[in-house]
Amino acid sequence: METTGLRYAIAQYTFDEPLPTPDGIQKLELLIGDRICVYGHHGEWGYGRKLDEKVGKCGLFPLSFVQFVQKSMFVSTNDGYLVVDEISRVVNEWWTKMKELLMTSTKIASFEDLMDSFNELLVIKQKIESGGIPIEELSKLRIRVSILVDRGNTLLGMDVVIRDDEGVPLDVENLSLLRTYEAHISSQRRVGNQLRDKTENTVAPNENFSLLLSIKSVELHCKCSCQISIALYDVEKKMFTTDCYTFPWKTGSGKQTDLKLKALFTDFAKEDIRKKYLMVTRLVHVAPIESSSATLKRHGHEQVVPQSFYCRQSFASDITEIKSIFSAGITHEAKECVIFLNRETELPLALKSYQVTNRIPKNLSNGMETKLLISSQLVPGNVAQIKERHPHLFSRSPAAILRRADRTAVSIEESRNEMYITLMQAELTGKSSDRNIEARLHVVESNGQVMENVFETVSVTGPLLSTVYKSIVVYHTDKPMWAEPIKIVLPTSASHDVYLRILFYSKKSYDKPKPEKGPFAIAHVQLIRNAGLICDGEHDLVVYKIDNPGTYFADENIAYMSLPATRRTLKESIGSSKPHATGFSLSEKSCVLISTHSCSSMLTQNEHLLNVLRWRMNCVNLTPSLIALAQPIGDTENEMIRFISHLLDVLFEIWHDRTLEMIAFDVVVAILRVCEDQRHPQAAKIFEAYLKRKILKCLNQFVQSDSDESYERARNAFKVMGSLFKIVVVSKKCGMKFEEYEGFEKTYKQYLREFMKSLVMLMSEKNGKMIVQNTALKSIPTIIDLLYESDSCSSENLCSFIVDLMDNFGSNIVTRERLGFIAQVVETRFFSLPVCRDQLLSPCLQIALDIVQLDNAATEKGEFADRAAECASIIAAILERLFADAKSGGDSGEGELTAFILMVYRPLVQAMIRVIHDDKHTDDDARGHFFSVILALLDKMSAQMFSEYVEQRPLDTDKRDFLMEMVQMIRDLLNRNAFPPTWRDMIMLQNKVIHKSLRFVMSAVQKFFSNDHFFSEMWKEYMATVVLFVTQEGLNSKHKWMKSEDEDVRIQLRKAAAKDLRSMWFRLSPSQKLIYIPSMIGSFLKVSLVDDDETREATIPIFFDMMQTEYNTSSSRSFNEFASELISQLDTLVDQHSATKGFKEHFRHLSITLCQSDKDLMENGGKELIERIDRLLTALIEYHEVSSKSTVECADCLMSRTLQLMKYYDQYNHEELYVKYIYKLYDLHTSYGNEIEAAKTLLRHATMLNFEDTPLPSWLTARLLNRHCSTQRQLKENLMQEAGNLFSKGEDWEDALIVFNQLVPVYQTILVDYCKLSELLQKISKLYTSIDRTERAFFYYYLVAFYGQGFPSYLNGHKFVFHSDKLEMHGDFMQRIMKMYDNPNKVMTTDACPHLVDSPGRHIQVFNIEPIGMACNFEKNPTVNPAIKKYHRNYNIQTFEYSKIGDRKETKWTSLDSKSEFMRTWLVRRRIKTECSLPTDLRFSEVVNVSKPIYLSPLQNAVEQMRKKNKELNELAINVVYNPTFDLKLLSRDILGVVNAAVMGGVKNYQVFFTQECRAICDREEIAFICELNSLIIDQVEILEYCCYVHASRCVDVNEKKINEALADAFDRHRKYVDDCFGKTSSRLPPNASIRLSSFPEDGSISDISGKATMKSTRALAIGRVSSSSQSKFASTPLSPSTLVPSPGFEGVRFRPHLPLRSSTSALHHNFMAPPLPPRDDQDPSRTLKRKP
Repeated sequence: METTGLRYAIAQYTFDEPLPTPDGIQKLELLIGDRICVYGHHGEWGYGRKLDEKVGKCGLFPLSFVQFVQKSMFVSTNDGYLVVDEISRVVNEWWTKMKELLMTSTKIASFEDLMDSFNELLVIKQKIESGGIPIEELSKLRIRVSILVDRGNTLLGMDVVIRDDEGVPLDVENLSLLRTYEAHISSQRRVGNQLRDKTENTVAPNENFSLLLSIKSVELHCKCSCQISIALYDVEKKMFTTDCYTFPWKTGSGKQTDLKLKALFTDFAKEDIRKKYLMVTRLVHVAPIESSSATLKRHGHEQVVPQSFYCRQSFASDITEIKSIFSAGITHEAKECVIFLNRETELPLALKSYQVTNRIPKNLSNGMETKLLISSQLVPGNVAQIKERHPHLFSRSPAAILRRADRTAVSIEESRNEMYITLMQAELTGKSSDRNIEARLHVVESNGQVMENVFETVSVTGPLLSTVYKSIVVYHTDKPMWAEPIKIVLPTSASHDVYLRILFYSKKSYDKPKPEKGPFAIAHVQLIRNAGLICDGEHDLVVYKIDNPGTYFADENIAYMSLPATRRTLKESIGSSKPHATGFSLSEKSCVLISTHSCSSMLTQNEHLLNVLRWRMNCVNLTPSLIALAQPIGDTENEMIRFISHLLDVLFEIWHDRTLEMIAFDVVVAILRVCEDQRHPQAAKIFEAYLKRKILKCLNQFVQSDSDESYERARNAFKVMGSLFKIVVVSKKCGMKFEEYEGFEKTYKQYLREFMKSLVMLMSEKNGKMIVQNTALKSIPTIIDLLYESDSCSSENLCSFIVDLMDNFGSNIVTRERLGFIAQVVETRFFSLPVCRDQLLSPCLQIALDIVQLDNAATEKGEFADRAAECASIIAAILERLFADAKSGGDSGEGELTAFILMVYRPLVQAMIRVIHDDKHTDDDARGHFFSVILALLDKMSAQMFSEYVEQRPLDTDKRDFLMEMVQMIRDLLNRNAFPPTWRDMIMLQNKVIHKSLRFVMSAVQKFFSNDHFFSEMWKEYMATVVLFVTQEGLNSKHKWMKSEDEDVRIQLRKAAAKDLRSMWFRLSPSQKLIYIPSMIGSFLKVSLVDDDETREATIPIFFDMMQTEYNTSSSRSFNEFASELISQLDTLVDQHSATKGFKEHFRHLSITLCQSDKDLMENGGKELIERIDRLLTALIEYHEVSSKSTVECADCLMSRTLQLMKYYDQYNHEELYVKYIYKLYDLHTSYGNEIEAAKTLLRHATMLNFEDTPLPSWLTARLLNRHCSTQRQLKENLMQEAGNLFSKGEDWEDALIVFNQLVPVYQTILVDYCKLSELLQKISKLYTSIDRTERAFFYYYLVAFYGQGFPSYLNGHKFVFHSDKLEMHGDFMQRIMKMYDNPNKVMTTDACPHLVDSPGRHIQVFNIEPIGMACNFEKNPTVNPAIKKYHRNYNIQTFEYSKIGDRKETKWTSLDSKSEFMRTWLVRRRIKTECSLPTDLRFSEVVNVSKPIYLSPLQNAVEQMRKKNKELNELAINVVYNPTFDLKLLSRDILGVVNAAVMGGVKNYQVFFTQECRAICDREEIAFICELNSLIIDQVEILEYCCYVHASRCVDVNEKKINEALADAFDRHRKYVDDCFGKTSSRLPPNASIRLSSFPEDGSISDISGKATMKSTRALAIGRVSSSSQSKFASTPLSPSTLVPSPGFEGVRFRPHLPLRSSTSALHHNFMAPPLPPRDDQDPSRTLKRKP
């Protein structure tokens, strides 16, 4: 084994042979990517261990399986773990935050982007964990992780992570406050740029991008081989803007699929998105000119025709817009499209048509289906970046790279020298045989030598070079149009001229074996002349005929080069004779049009630049060219940068000519300005060449000159003063090194002193040099370090120079420039030197503070804010540069810090307060910067320094003002945080500094403003500020995604501040405490509501102390003010901060404990107040728990909790809060359309008011609850009017009448406003009409019981009676109630379920109940409309009942008939009573009492059913009489259900009760029930007869007549059955009245024999007991109210006589109305009639 030292390797293959060698040495198992430490090797075997297994075993492995690498390629395990840990933590935090967001919203912004980041982070994590990552790659992955994490945190609103340039998170503990702030600013700016780039990528890619085209398949039918080319065409420039990609297609291939050809068009910039490009696809076939020769038909082309006769001929083409591809932006997936090639339209014509019409020409014929399937995709980055990010594009079937034909796409580092030529068209007149023209292009030198391999074509295999380029042959025309792009690679040497030569050939068909003829014409143009390129653009070339056409053309023949090349030069040189040369003559009517575009980093077209570079050869144009370069415009700037090194060399040479030194200096300045321009980031560093001392002389001359021209030139020179002085310093070093001449250094320093003196004088001038002065002032700091470090000037002289400048600032120097100068001086290395600090620090600070302390009317607010921010920046720079690690104290450096802080702190605080209140002109960034400086000063300040600073104030007023300013500044900072909430680290540092500062203030307040010097306002401001500090969001964030390590810091700060607050309170005397009772209760309560046990324990005793203080100092021995304010503040603050149960428990426990120490207080209301507060907190917690949920689902619960608070405040006479919740409940009702409940809620407030003109309480107006009223009368009137209208809208007309009737005497006697009275009475009239004539729907009532721990305590185990929406059936109500309470389990029984109260789930019980209405005075009055009675049966109900059917088999009733289901059926009935009558303030009321069960036997059930049915039939008939629109089908249905009870059996079920066996087992009470049942059955027959009579009187159409006959027949059968079984029945109809429609007179007569009466009014009439004489009178006399005597014991049937209708066909049938049904003579009012058998 050879030991070669420790080496490192990475496994390239897996090695898993576990068997040991014959020597017993173990083999080392390897997996791909394993990192190996190699200790030695022998032959083909190596020996070592895995790097990741430090205690792992060593073994042998084959060396061919590994690759040796440098140690630097190995990743530090610790670094990799840090990245993995960050990814794991971030992924968990993101997921937690996203779950929080999804709880409140169904959509997260940029969700797809976040998920992509999720996936990428997990992939990176897996990659790092797998091992084998080189250090360079880990660094790139770390930066990528930082980008993804920071962008995701911003999108989710999470904390900003501050990092270094390598993406590593910074440790805040090791950073100063100012550096932390700058790091946050940098991170915010970086993430903002990333998000902006990401947003723009949805529309446009990054700064650089490329277009990737993939040719997937080609379908083509052609007999010859073809070439397909693709290039991009710029519509605006009318030129091909990229290389041309060409690939072949072989004969007979047909459809070629899976080509996998890729072309990458590169060098696109963001500006290209808005440009219009076309993708030009051209297909040419390579074949001889077509011929009709039989030889060609008999043999194939390849076998017969020589290759020299083959040429490229146009076959098909297409142009496609790619705007949609660019606008789609960067995408992960390629977009496919099919290109159909057009064989009809030639490409040049299609391009011209598009230029004119802006439309793609239609493809008219594509019978051969020539098409390409391609995919397109934008790829971000340049070629190098794409190769790095997407190596697969260049592995198998590498993508061909096609460069842009654009000069701006050439970077300075690149070396390109290319010429792009477009062969556009030609017109060649001559012989008719000169058709099928082919142009052959050559690049030749001035001696005629053809340059080889200059034409470049990009193909599948890459760039192909050729010496000659042959154009497409346009068939049978002498005016060919090519539009053919050609690329020429120019020579790198520009020492000789270069020409483009174009020879024109006429291609012939191959009919017989003849050789190809030579060219017949020639054209040329000079591409390079005297190292200058031909100008870009179109060139109209002159064509010369060759004297011996068809012969061989010799390259040595260069006679054509002396001839004019273009039409323009031809016109300029035309004379008496035509230009000609040996062998060439002008073809006047012929021409060739080409366009050229250069793309070179070596040659230029700029005339001025060429004149300067070749100044020794052409001095005539040197001065104008220098002047032009001194003021570069447009492309001249780019060309100057491109040739900057050569240009500077030339300028240095020109410098020796004293006549041109000033102009040369201007050009140097112009070059430096261009180089420093941000528009040219790729500019190379300026060559630091030797430029003699004259530069100082020139600068000095500009400064001292008074001419306007010198001003501008001096200003330009000052802009690049830093770069100029770099050259000055280098020239000085070189001059001293080579000792150019004697006294060089002395002369140099003399020029420098004169220049510095001129600058000082320049600053003090006041006449017209303001622009030059300000420009110079900006640039002077750039030379300070250069002068000092190069020993050009001593530190003392340099300091004196800077101070002289500041002392001589003239009025022309604006404040902004003065501060800018100081800021730049502070940033220099020279300023941080101890030797300079003493001389420069004080003057710089004094100027800054003088500006901050300006407080005159001339200073605008916005200007002052800007200047103050700049001063703050200067102070921050000084603090960071000079005192980064210093602490205040007694040493020299620490003493200097103390002096610095004492000097700047107070002016800066005063400026800050002014800036804070200047919201109009100050943005958050400026405020943040300003506050960061103040916080940094406070962070450096010690307690001793603060105390000394306060003591130095001579007067108490000064001390008070200083402390008040500081407290005000802290409070304003807390109220409007200067930093975004996501700057967690910055906010934490801020809170630490604020807490430290508050302790300074606390000590000062206790020391200087206690006892005899007590100042109440100071104490109040301090305590209010501490409250604000403790309750701020930054210390009370409960987000789960926040880092846990910060939680302890926040808790400690909060606890310490709360304890400080308690300490300050208990330092006060009782008399001093009374000043803050009750005003400070709300502030202390905010602290107590913080969710922290120790904070509560520190502050809750303050409330007991307040109560005790007021009790002991009050003459009435009470604490009413404290109690009232505490309750009011609890209501307000709990509403804002959501009190926890922990506060409730702590308050009760601590208050009782403290109260026990004062028994007098406890017995005189202390304990009672604690109980009241406990109840209030319970109600508030329940209220806010419900209100925090979705109001739609918890509306009823929210209303009930609101009513609970209303009752609480009403009980303890808190009128303001009571009214507040009245309107909360009112708003809830109105939002859900509960008109009746809303009206009843409003009446609560109305009852508190009176009809006197007493002013309203101020709190009512403050809460905007006065409804624009000023007196109680106005408001009460307003409330009652609205309540009445709400009742009316809810169809509760009776309650509306009650409300409106209360207003009648007010308008009639108090206000005496008859106009309002008239309107009110009209409303009342309409209400009465609605009651009498309008059919309205009523509520159903349901009992709802809640069981289970899943419900809150106020629902669990409680029962409620709900009223439904109108006509809301049980199924609909059940569905609504289930949705409202999130679908609990249904309890399908009517029995109570107390066993479910303690169950963990949620159960709900819902079933119908019947209302038991309060008896009204007219319930038994037959003259009253039944609709009026129905209201009292359904409204204002407090008692309800429900029944359950019980099946009993072993009873005496089943002994009568054991098979009868009716005899086994018993009813179990219960009555319930609610807390309030329904409807009330809520849609429900809690059940307060449930009666014991009442059992009803089958006999009692039968009697009850008969009573109910008779009453329903009677009222139904009356309703039909009263309401002409009543649906007659309802009446016929009910009649038929009794007379033909086929299903239920009807009265047949009751026969068993009339048997002897039944009488034998019944007692006396039951026999009485049997007698009543018999009477009810007979009464029912008489009522049914009247119902049939009413039905007959309303029948109109044929169907109703048929139904009437059927009803009459059924009734007759039913009457006969009753007569036979139950006793003889009688008729109470009028004489001659009939239930059959056929017995009615046809003419509709109302004679006395008909027994019918007409309706004369809308008021109902009823009939009572009528004697036989009165009955005869009834037959002959129309009915009227005076003739009717109502029966007191009978609910009579009523009808409405009315005036005769107008004569019409239909009116004949409507005139028949049924008379009322007289009561029976033997009816017993007690409803217990007994009939004889």
